[in-house]
Amino acid sequence: MKQLLEALGFKVEDGKQQGHKKVKHPWLSDHHHFRGSNYTCGHGANSELLKNYPKSMSKLVKRYEAELKNYLEEENTQ
Repeated sequence: MKQLLEALGFKVEDGKQQGHKKVKHPWLSDHHHFRGSNYTCGHGANSELLKNYPKSMSKLVKRYEAELKNYLEEENTQ
């Protein structure tokens, strides 16, 4: 999940609790008032992404699909 989000320009950081991840996107925050999101991988050494988060992250990407395309085009022209 982290690698896919980062490929779209999101920054994924560790949260305060083990397995919790904070998702930010500086460009979306500056241009579209995106405040961030989060997901949880559970706990332990081999923690797995909890089952509801792939769907919620997919909805997030779809919601900002056009904006992310614009962002990626801008990044590729610089």
